[in-house]
Amino acid sequence: MFHTAQPDHKFVRVHTELRQTGACSADDPLEEALARLLQGEEDAPEEVIRAYMTYVNAYKREVVESFLLAEAAPRDLFDVFKMRENIVVVYQQLFFDRSVFADRLDAEAYARDYPTDHDDGYGRELKLNAVQFGLEYLKASFGRGNYSVSPPTAVNELISQAYVTTKIASKFPVDSGKAKEAHKWAATMVKGIESLPSAQDIGGEKKEDFLIKLRIEKENEDRPDISEEITPKDIVNRRTEDKP
Repeated sequence: MFHTAQPDHKFVRVHTELRQTGACSADDPLEEALARLLQGEEDAPEEVIRAYMTYVNAYKREVVESFLLAEAAPRDLFDVFKMRENIVVVYQQLFFDRSVFADRLDAEAYARDYPTDHDDGYGRELKLNAVQFGLEYLKASFGRGNYSVSPPTAVNELISQAYVTTKIASKFPVDSGKAKEAHKWAATMVKGIESLPSAQDIGGEKKEDFLIKLRIEKENEDRPDISEEITPKDIVNRRTEDKP
């Protein structure tokens, strides 16, 4: 079983107590309602029933928990799945309470330790995507074409990825396949930045200045045998010299 915190601790506690004693001693109304539901009673609130039915359905459970693992708010699940917010709140409290995680690293360890045989690996893969790529990735994946990222968010993501991929390239020989692939992706992201009108002002500096910095860094990484670095003036002069 897990070697990290388990978010469904409330459900586990209620289920274990019922199995061992036949009764639930919890003072929490939601836990009491869940206990009655597990005992076959039919007077549980609708949101408790719906949350429980989500939990026992493997696909629904893994999708909802992946969103919660990525720190989604109830409104986020309503926007993507039209799942009522009160049901999400109940699910959080009974089946996936993130308060058991001491920090984000604890949540990532939970995802990595998630057993692959629990649901043929689908849940583990989805939860790993949640902690690695975040809420925006999940929204885009499950949004059915109705989700879009705001231009500032897209610009910031492209900037970060372009910067990281140029750094990755510097870890390998210039003529290696990995370095070339990283540079290709960085160039693609730079083109994406260039095409976004909202990128005219990036972090207080003009887009053109930012792109020059990226190209300076890339060209310096391509010239490891030369001690001096390319400067912005070199690039400006080179552009001038290239003109007919």
